[in-house]
Amino acid sequence: GNAPLYLARSDDGGRTWSQPRQMIGMEEGSVDNVMLVSLLRAHNDDLLIAYADQTPAMQARGMMLRRSSDDGQTWSARQPIAPDNGNIHQANNACLITLKSGRIVLAMREYVDGIRWPYALFSDDDGRTWQAGRHVPDPELTDEQKRGQNVNEPSICELADGRLLITMRSIAGG
Repeated sequence: GNAPLYLARSDDGGRTWSQPRQMIGMEEGSVDNVMLVSLLRAHNDDLLIAYADQTPAMQARGMMLRRSSDDGQTWSARQPIAPDNGNIHQANNACLITLKSGRIVLAMREYVDGIRWPYALFSDDDGRTWQAGRHVPDPELTDEQKRGQNVNEPSICELADGRLLITMRSIAGG
């Protein structure tokens, strides 16, 4: 069934929480549910939320972004941020990060003919506009491994020297 997103707030460091309230629900064009949520505070103090959904104009499910300038009380309209090329584009939960440079990065995967290809979406203007990086190079899996899982659920972190590290899961053994 439908799966909207709910919000609970804590004003005491997580010791107690408010009653959950629906924050984002099913809208026109949404597919089965909204999911795969990441939350981030932007440099201008806006809250950003990214999640998987689809609008009526989109060819396939992708990632949406909304912003709140009142600490989550209200949210902007959904803004598609992944390429709309007919393929499914998804991130995992809690994969939206800010680099030391200020760039916002979201670890993604694109489904191409049943194969998942990890890549990064990035924004240099507090999430207003987004660009897609290149796919992670082919890990040279066997045809059977590619049909099974390929690589999935990417996550990106910034190393102390500024390089980015992407990790992901695969049926190839790790």
